[in-house]
Amino acid sequence: MMPLVCNEAVALFFMFDLSRPATLASIRQWYMEARKLNKRAIPFLIGTKFDIFSSMQQSHKEEMTKQ
Repeated sequence: MMPLVCNEAVALFFMFDLSRPATLASIRQWYMEARKLNKRAIPFLIGTKFDIFSSMQQSHKEEMTKQ
């Protein structure tokens, strides 16, 4: 499905869950796959669930921002 979505896109939106570090790790692979198909599209990284993230412990917040 990725070729169908990426081939003629002008922007690529990569969304991940700020409360789950594993979702950010998945973005790296998706980004590499998408760039193979479309090198001109502008990539955007979007963190979701900021409301949950903002109420988490400081150690979790630091872990997410260091990835």
